[in-house]
Amino acid sequence: MMAALPVRPGEDPFVVAMGGFYRRWFNLVDDLRPLLDTVPTLERNFLHAASIRFLHPRTGLPLEVRAPLPAELKQFLTKLAPLPG
Repeated sequence: MMAALPVRPGEDPFVVAMGGFYRRWFNLVDDLRPLLDTVPTLERNFLHAASIRFLHPRTGLPLEVRAPLPAELKQFLTKLAPLPG
């Protein structure tokens, strides 16, 4: 029979019951939170197609559309540049 582990306010009883590994993992995440808060964030998905090709639906001719990286995404990359790694 397993001994009942104390569940602190805000803790998930399942996580507590699974043992110390999960508790250590969540403590590690909490310890890293101040560092994570220094990483720039983007308010949207970083999704961009520099070019896309498809067949025109009426003529069947190939079309290619090109688009430069939006300024918002360029600025985000600039903010990431000084980060290590």
